[in-house]
Parts: sequence; C-alpha cells; structure tokens
Amino acid sequence: MAVEDGVVVGFATVTARPDPTGAGELLALYVDPERWGEGIGGRLLARARAALVAQGCTTATLWVLAGNERAERLYRRDGWRDDGRRRSVEVWGIDADEAGFRRALP
Repeated sequence: MAVEDGVVVGFATVTARPDPTGAGELLALYVDPERWGEGIGGRLLARARAALVAQGCTTATLWVLAGNERAERLYRRDGWRDDGRRRSVEVWGIDADEAGFRRALP
C-alpha cells in the first residue's frame, strides 16, 4: 500500500500462494489518477513481486483490461509480456475483455 500524509494513494494485491506451476497472480493495482506519473505504480509493482517471491512463486501473471494502453505500458516497462491469454468477465453487470500478462520472478 502507498500512503502519504495518512491517505492511501495506491495499493496492489497478490495471491497468497502460487498455483501448481509456481505462478502467483497480481490481482489488483490501483493508483489515484491524480498521482499518475509519480512512480507509485512502479514501486507498488516491485513490492508485489517481492511478496510473490516470498510466497515461493517463480512467475507472476495478471489480467489487464483490453485496450488499457497506459496500464500495458506500465507492465511492459516492469518486464511483463502479453502471454496470449484472453478472457471475458462480467464486472458489475458489464462484460469486460481482458488480456493475460506474465513475467518471470527472480
């Protein structure tokens, strides 16, 4: 979690345990849009990766909304790559298309 002056400006959540292939998952990453471009997302990603490694994960996966180019740029800069997975999920009654990303963990 990123907190400044007692206010949450961002957070990341990950799975607690790796799947049978050794992959953990970044479940959510959020940064207050007024704080975009300040490096908060990158720092949260680094902490999320460290948490996954501490849980024994050797790779990490995530899902990003199709067409969210800003998020994809952030993930690509952090070493994530589109792995070809696609899915459609319903979120609050709206169908959302997502693309899967993956990266190796040190």
